[in-house]
Amino acid sequence: MNSPILSLHRPWWQRAADSLLSALARWREERALRREIAAAREMDESTLRDIGAPQWLIEEARHHREQARFDRELQRVRADPASPRYW
Repeated sequence: MNSPILSLHRPWWQRAADSLLSALARWREERALRREIAAAREMDESTLRDIGAPQWLIEEARHHREQARFDRELQRVRADPASPRYW
């Protein structure tokens, strides 16, 4: 009986290409997720609550907003030599 031979082995370059493509796809997904979280972090806490965002994201946005406010205040104090020192 003459049956065709079924090869279960893939060449190394096909395995390497598949591995590279899957790593690239994972990297793109992670990058998109980081961008979405960064965009949500810029939103107001009440807006995030209204759209049903998880509590950790709301707290992260609040922390980000407070940190930005602190940095602006610190820059203002450093720029004005006549202002009272906090330290």
